[in-house]
This record gives sequence, structure tokens and C-alpha cells, in this order.
Amino acid sequence: MSTRARLPAVQMEQPGATMGTVHASPARIEFTNVIPGLLYEATLTVRNLAERAQNIRVTNPECQEFSIKGDSSSIYAPCGLDKKVVLEFRPTEDRVYADYVTVKCGLDELQIPIDARPPCADIVFRSQLDFGTVVLGYSSTKSITFKNEGKRKGQFSIFYDSALPIIATPTHGELEPGASLPIQIRLDGAAVGTLLTEARVELPGAPAKTIELRGTVVSQTLQLVASNTNQPLSAMHFGTQYFGQKRIVSASLVNNSPHATSFVISVDSAKEDKQVLAYFPETTVEPSEGTVDPMSRLDIQFVFSPIEVDPQFASVIGSALTSKAVFNPIRDYNRFATISVVESGQVIELPVTGKAVKVGIDVSQTSFNFGEATAGDKLHAAFTLTNKSDELPVSFNMKKIAHFHASPMAGKLQPLQSQEIIVTFSPKQIGTWKSVIDLAIADLMVVPIRVAGSATAAATPDAKVVQPLASGVSRFPAIRTPPVPNSPVVATTTIARSTSRPPERNEEIVVRQFPPIEFDVEPATASRYINYIRSTHAARVQHKSHVKTVDQPLDLGVESVPSGLLGTGAHFNQLPSSNSGYFAQYKQMMDMKIQKMKAKETTDSDTQFIKKKFKPKPTTQAEMRDCRTKLDRADLFQNVTAGNKVFDFGTMCVYSESAKSLNITNSLKQSILVSLVIEHQELSTSRPSSQVIPPGATAGFDVVFRSTTPQKFHDTISYTINGVHTYIITVNAEVTPILVDLSKEYFNFRFSPDLWQSTVSDVLTLTNPSMHQAEFKVADGSSFTVKPNQGVLRPESKLDLEVVFQPDSRVKYEEALVIKVNGGPDRAIRCMAKLNKVQCTPSTKLVNFDVVAVGLVKRDSMQLANTGTSDAYFYWDNPTAELSLSPSNGCIRAGATVDITLSLSPTKKQVYDIPVRLNVPGGPTVQFQE
Repeated sequence: MSTRARLPAVQMEQPGATMGTVHASPARIEFTNVIPGLLYEATLTVRNLAERAQNIRVTNPECQEFSIKGDSSSIYAPCGLDKKVVLEFRPTEDRVYADYVTVKCGLDELQIPIDARPPCADIVFRSQLDFGTVVLGYSSTKSITFKNEGKRKGQFSIFYDSALPIIATPTHGELEPGASLPIQIRLDGAAVGTLLTEARVELPGAPAKTIELRGTVVSQTLQLVASNTNQPLSAMHFGTQYFGQKRIVSASLVNNSPHATSFVISVDSAKEDKQVLAYFPETTVEPSEGTVDPMSRLDIQFVFSPIEVDPQFASVIGSALTSKAVFNPIRDYNRFATISVVESGQVIELPVTGKAVKVGIDVSQTSFNFGEATAGDKLHAAFTLTNKSDELPVSFNMKKIAHFHASPMAGKLQPLQSQEIIVTFSPKQIGTWKSVIDLAIADLMVVPIRVAGSATAAATPDAKVVQPLASGVSRFPAIRTPPVPNSPVVATTTIARSTSRPPERNEEIVVRQFPPIEFDVEPATASRYINYIRSTHAARVQHKSHVKTVDQPLDLGVESVPSGLLGTGAHFNQLPSSNSGYFAQYKQMMDMKIQKMKAKETTDSDTQFIKKKFKPKPTTQAEMRDCRTKLDRADLFQNVTAGNKVFDFGTMCVYSESAKSLNITNSLKQSILVSLVIEHQELSTSRPSSQVIPPGATAGFDVVFRSTTPQKFHDTISYTINGVHTYIITVNAEVTPILVDLSKEYFNFRFSPDLWQSTVSDVLTLTNPSMHQAEFKVADGSSFTVKPNQGVLRPESKLDLEVVFQPDSRVKYEEALVIKVNGGPDRAIRCMAKLNKVQCTPSTKLVNFDVVAVGLVKRDSMQLANTGTSDAYFYWDNPTAELSLSPSNGCIRAGATVDITLSLSPTKKQVYDIPVRLNVPGGPTVQFQE
């Protein structure tokens, strides 16, 4: 038995080899997974590169298992053409074979290597593994997959330097053919630096392979850089500015680690009185706390807004200050901004300097009285504005008011520079005015410039004087009109005008008179008009009273009926009945048309539900006979009408329910049985499953869609008529998960140094934007809890939860609380807290009250000392009816002690032995007995 196989191109190391005028392809022949006794073949292509035909010879390999098939060892190759040589291989042993075949052409000789390997394991994997950036104190785990692509089972062993912070799991294993195994390799961030090493993988029967491991360990630090240059900031200099002005300098906090970093910024002074900072926080940082996302930056702003305090308030607040620097007109600021990193304890101290000076301005005159002036005149006055500051320029501006004007209106004075300002009074009308011009200095202060003046009337040279005529009428300019023909000119008068025109120019006023229009009434015309009205009225009356006589009466086919009541024997021909003849057919046709129109409106609407449902099965003999009848397709098409062929439910949430009505109208003269065929769980609540529809009736099937998983639903349902005729309806719906939005996903809890409680809490807001209610449940942690920890969110609503942190003796806390949403993805919040390590020691381990009478109160005291370097907080959370502590909670400064009074009020006769445990967050519990 022999097996013939041609090697695929991917097994060749090179596309071909060339020597002189001979080219052979492939450059290397490989036989893999060979079995003794079977015959294998490989094709070698030889090409003549010479410009003429020549003989090419291929010699057999020395190994007897390899041979050239047939007589193809010597070939004649024309110019540029290929010749194929078949190499046969029949292994006799289960071992590796290696040889070569030689291609000769004249003096050129080319050797093609031959390799043959028996079935073996071939374990392959990636040769490199990059851990990326790892934070100091954290670990990073990567996976690399070992796969056996060989035909036999293989083993592997992984070796690496045990002194390095690397752990591989597993380090030894065995893989069946075609199997794969993920290898977990963990890098611990033990020291800052770059790791570059190799792990050796030994494979029995094959050369060893290596995996290059690399990674960088960094400390979780923040860096403060300038926003515009990205250069590290070593100090913050605000320079000199006026009291009342605000200067903002932007910077950025850069987090180069792959984990979120929380920070707190405080501003303190090492040289000034701290009470000054408490009363006047003039240097602030926004935001003062927050979290910087991994590998990102956060912009912060340093705000310098010095406040000028009037010395008149010295008697009010001076007693609370040990330094009077707050009242100085020039103050230098030397402070420190401390940036504390919560997770790593890193502290960045940034010197903050600045200088504030008081605005120094001098106005030579602030009041001006211009007296009386003539309307239209302009009076001027001047004052000098001087900048008395020798460091900063100052700007000024004034607003224009009626009748008064200043020039220049605005400007800037350099240090110690003066400017003359002209105030002008230019009244436009008669009157008296008193006003104030506001002189604004650097938008920090306003100096009122008071001005006053009055204006009187006076004749102006441009005034026009009009002389009266002799008849008492004032002169007016001549009115030029076009000449009217045949109109007599009554009078022409020449007058002189005293105007600004030259005196020698005269104008004429032409006055014309026209004859009056007379309206005379002639008596003859009036009488003719009255006679005409009378004649027309008589003609109308005669026309109305005229009755036209008809010779032959017109027979309308209606028998006359005598007036009045008819006797019992009286009768007359009745009108045709509405139920006979044409009227009956017309009425029936219109009723059917109206019925079909109403049925079509109901059938075509998938939102108009029919409450009345018909019986699910036929019960009478006629119904059974009708429901077994196979109907004609034409009858079904014309007389059985169904609604929409596509039901599109749109976008829905999981667990929500939506219904549409499938309305079917039966216009046949027999009953039909309609049955729904539903095979999908999402539509299983559709109802009813079948109905017997009487003739002329419309039945409604409520198709209800409800899904418990997110999906894009596109499928069909069907309904049958009389169990024979089947029709299909397409159903489309997009089901989305119930998404619950969180107001924030990270909580960093801190205790206020001024207000101490046993717990600290924050608010988490859940928002349900969907149209379906969302059920949630929170798994509480050991130190972090959520109240309430379960509930229901109404559609399109919000719910506030309280996240509570209750510390114990630990210093560092970090937990992830998972919020499980029914019908949606789980959400999680990360809660962190870090406390200072403290140590408190009681002055005694036993408080002995001796004998106490029932009903009386006996008190004793003890001391609790803080022997640590940080402030400590304590609280007692297990009070009893007989024993009380005062205070039961509080703060103890570092190195200080607090007196605790114990009060015992026994309620019955017995021996009291009450253990007391004081909880100290960040330190061990303090225990003693009463």
C-alpha cells in the first residue's frame, strides 16, 4: 500500500533556488508525519534559464529510501521552459531522514535539501509576551496558549529564573494531538524598573524554544505639569496684582499608571499666621479633590484672589488674630499647596507665592460747577488723574452723560504716570443740570466726579425772521404751481423776505380766484323721477296678481287624496314598499358596502383589539360541516380578509410585553375555523389559539410578544383556515437589555477631621431610562454596604441609594460591590478608603465599682491615650441599660489623652461583669471590663 502526497507551498522555506542557468523549485523538500512502509511523492520543478536548449541531469540521493521516479533523471529542457521531476520516498524505519538531490547542467550544480520526519508532537506558541505597565505593588497576569499541531502526544516543561517576580502556571504538561492549553504567567510589581527576560520551553525530541517576557513596573504617582508647556511645575508664582482682582493659573495632574488615582489638595502656610488663612482663604485650588483616570490627565486651577480688609475692622476681628498682616496695604504671600495621593501616600509640595497691593490713584479735583452758559455753547474744565503705584498699571473709564462729556473717556496709566482729563459742558437746551460722572478704576473702585451747570436762551445768527403783510398775514415763501389756462389772475403782490439769502432777490406770491360751483335743482326733473317710481311699483303688483290658466292638467301619476280625516272604509293606493324591487336590492347593496368598509377598517388596524372572542371549536352540526370544508382559493381571497402581514413591535426591553391584534373578517356565507400556529417562546402568550368565525363577523387574535433575553427577533407565525389553508405573518422586534445608569462608579471615603461618626456615607443614584421596571439587588461587602440593597426602579425614574462605609481595625479598604439587574448586565461600583494607622491604650483594663445600691448611680473614670502619630477616633456601639460612657465617641489627637466617665446604674441585685469594647478605626479594638 502506498500513499502519494504533494507538499503544499507553505512547507517550503524558499520559493526556489538558482545556480547559473538552472532554477529549481522548491529550494527545500520536506516530508512530514511519514509512516514506514508508505510511499510519498514530491515534485521538483526545473527551469532552463539559458538562451538555448540544454540537457539537465538530476541525480538520486545517497539514501536508498529516496529515488527519482522513472527516467526523469536526465531531461532536455528548451529555453525558458519548466520540466518536472518526481521524487519518491518510502521510509523503512520510524526515524528522521536527511539527504539532498543534485541538479546538474554543464558546470552548474545545485543541491536541494530533503528532510523527512515521522509523526511527532509539534507544540507551537507565541514567542513574545508583553505585560505592559504594572503598578508597584500590583500584579499583571497574561495568558499564552500552547497548541499541539502534531500527530502525536507531546510534553513540555517551562523553566525561568526563580529569583525574578514571575510565576507560570502550569510549568509542566502534556498535550494530545490538536489540543491546546492556556498558560498563565504573572508578573508581580515588586520593584520599579523594566523587566526583560526569557522563559525556556523544553520539548522532548525537539529543540528547545524560548518565550521573551517583558514589562515595566512603575510607581503609582501623580505628576504636576504646566498646561501650556507640559513641563513639571516646581513652584507657582502669581506675581503682583491688586486687591480684589482674581488671577487663575491652569495646571494638569498626569497619571501615568494603569490604575485610577485619588488625590486631595490643601493650601497651607509655613510662615504666615494660620488664623489668617482660616478667616481669608485667598489662595484656592479647584478641584480640591478627585480622581485621575488611568493613563490620563486632569486639569486643575490655582486661584489667587487677595482680599483687602479695611483697618476699621481691626477692632472686630483683630482680637482673633495673632498677626496683623491682614491689614497691611501690601502683602506678600508665601504658601504651600500639598497634593496627597490616597492610594500610594505620595505627597507633592508646591510653593505658591504672590503679592497683593492696594490701588493707589489720585484725582486732583472731583467737583465742577460750570455756572450759566448759552444753549449751544461749550465750556471746558480739567483735572489730573495720577497712578501712585510704582509696580502695576491701572486702567480707567468713564461713561458719557447728557450735556457733559469727558476726554479721554478711557485709558491706562503706567506706574507713576499722570493724565489730564478734560470735562466739557455743552448744553443743547434750556435748563439746569446736576449730574455725576462715574470714574471706574480697574473695575475695582469708582470715584464720583460731580458736575453742575445751567443754560439760558439767546438769538442765534441762523434764526429766520418772518415780516407780516399789510393785511396782517405772515409772509410765506411763494408756492410754485403750473399755470392753469383761462384762469384769471386776481392779484399780484411783491414782498421781501428777511432770510439768509441775498437781500436783492425777491419772490412773488400769486393768489388766484376761481368761480364758485352752484348746484341748482330743476322742478321738471323731480316730477319725472317720481312718476317713474310709481309706474314700476304698479307693474310689479300686477305681475304678482296675474294667474296663468292651464288648458290640460299634467298627470304626475299620483292619486289625489281628500283633505281631512279618512273614514274606516276609505282607502287609496299605497306608495311602493322599501323592501320590494329596486329599493330592496339597493338597500342590501349599500348595507353590504358599509359592512365591508367597517370590517376593513377594523381588520387593517393592528392596534384595534376586539374584546369579544368566539368559541374555540365548532359545536353544532352545521359548524362542524362548515369547518371541515376545503374552500376555494378565489373565495378565500375575496371573502376572507386578514390584517397586516408584518407585525413590527419595534424596540422593547426584556420582560416587557407588547401586543398587536390580528383581525380576520369572514365575508363568506358559512363559518370558518381559524387557528394560530406559534412555535416561539416569545409569542407563547398569544391568545386565543383558535376561533370559529361566523359569517359576516370579525375575530381578533391578540399576538403578544415578550422576551427574557436581548435579541433581534425576526421570524414568522402562521394561521390556518379549516386546518387546510395556511398563511404566514412576519414578526419583527428588537429586544434590548434593561440598562441601569449609575451616577458614579468610584467612591473614595474619607472622614472629616471636625465631625466624627462611626460611619461615613455617600449617595449613589440609579437611573432607569427604559420603559420597563428594573429589579436590582446589591451584594454587600465586608466594610461597604448599600441601603437599600434591593428594590425596583420604575420606568424612566431615578432612585437614590446610600453607600455606607463602616471601618474596622484595618487601614486600607478596597471592595467592588456588584449590582445585579434582572434582565440587564451587572453593574459594579468600586469603593475605597484609607485610614491612618493608630494605636490607643486604656489606662486600666478593669474598672471596679465595688458595691453599688440598686437605683443609685455610681461613676468612675479612666483615660484613653493615643500613642500613635495620627489622630484617632473611637466609638462605643454596644451600650447597655446599666452602663453608659461619656463621651461614647470622639477624637483623640496624636499623643493626647481623653477622660472617659463610666456610669453604673444597677437595676437589680446581681454581680455585674460587663465587657467594654471601644472600636478604633485603623487600629486594634480597645477592651476592658467593668
